[in-house]
Formats: sequence, structure tokens, C-alpha cells
Amino acid sequence: MPEIISVDTRELDKLARAFKKAPEATTSLLSKGIDASMAIMAKHTIKDNPVPYKFGFLLASFRFEKINQLSARWFPTVKYAAYVDQGTKHIAPRYYMKAIADKATPEIQKMFDGVVEKISKEIIK
Repeated sequence: MPEIISVDTRELDKLARAFKKAPEATTSLLSKGIDASMAIMAKHTIKDNPVPYKFGFLLASFRFEKINQLSARWFPTVKYAAYVDQGTKHIAPRYYMKAIADKATPEIQKMFDGVVEKISKEIIK
């Protein structure tokens, strides 16, 4: 089951107004934030070894896929990834995706708070 990182902005009303005023600028800055969040995910995929190294090419299989300007996913591509994460009757679950998401979320949240500030300043110009 995929882990979802949800970013909560305390200034959603400000972001909504900015988007109405200048959708292109807002989308561009948010898209850059999405790209930056994937670098954060990559860092936390490696940091402190949340991904079990005994499972072949699991760690090397992680990829970033931009779905559209405002969404993306960070995921392993090997077919056995879900079995390692969720476990089987022969393998204990490792929950490495949750570990990655839990460690990356505060840093991504802080980065997106900065993106909202940039958007506000850009729109005020």
C-alpha cells in the first residue's frame, strides 16, 4: 500500500487567492516545490538505511515520476517491492515506505511553507 505525503499549509486561503490572480506563476512555483520534494524523498530513502539492503536491487530501483505539474510519485520499480514493504507469510514486513515518508514529511512541509511565502511575494509584486 503506498504511503501518501500530505502537505498542510496553514495559509491555504492565501494560496487560493494567489492562484486565482496568477495561476501560471503559482503553478510554476508549486511545480518546482514538487521537484524539490522528490530530492528530499531521495535523501531520506538513503539516509539511515530504511530500505533493506539484502533484497537485491530494491534501493537502486527507486524512481521519480512527475504525473502532472502538481503531483508526482517516488517509488521502487522492482516487482517484489511491495512484498518487502508489507511482508508475506515467509518474510516479515519492513515498512520502509512509511519510514521514508515519516522522515521526509517535516522537511517537505517546511519547504512548501517557503513555497507559499514565495508565491505570496510573487503575487504582491
